[in-house]
Amino acid sequence: MPHRHFEEDDGDQEPPPELDLHGLNPVAALQRLQQFLHATRVQGLLEARVITGRGRGTPKHPPVLRQRVELFLSGPQGRALGVKSSRRIAKGGALELTLAAPGEAVPPPRPKPPSRPKPRLDPRDF
Repeated sequence: MPHRHFEEDDGDQEPPPELDLHGLNPVAALQRLQQFLHATRVQGLLEARVITGRGRGTPKHPPVLRQRVELFLSGPQGRALGVKSSRRIAKGGALELTLAAPGEAVPPPRPKPPSRPKPRLDPRDF
């Protein structure tokens, strides 16, 4: 069930639906996220929020949930479910999503420009 934790905008606009993934392991979280995105797109909504928490991890286990969710959203599965973009909000503990309208195709992300190779330094030059 979506939760509403964020302050609402002034005006008549309904706040976007939210999915809280706190406490879930990455596999369960991604399953819930898929279901949420599908339902959101079927409803024709163009925005959504996903709460992952900032992630503290432990000394033996670094945080993984937010990273896995962000990779999913930016990858082919996220695009197939209509995710056009995402950005961190709430001090990094949540993501604000922009979704495609039903039937609208989401283009693949632009490739990053190739990085320039670092010049090799020859010790004889010094």
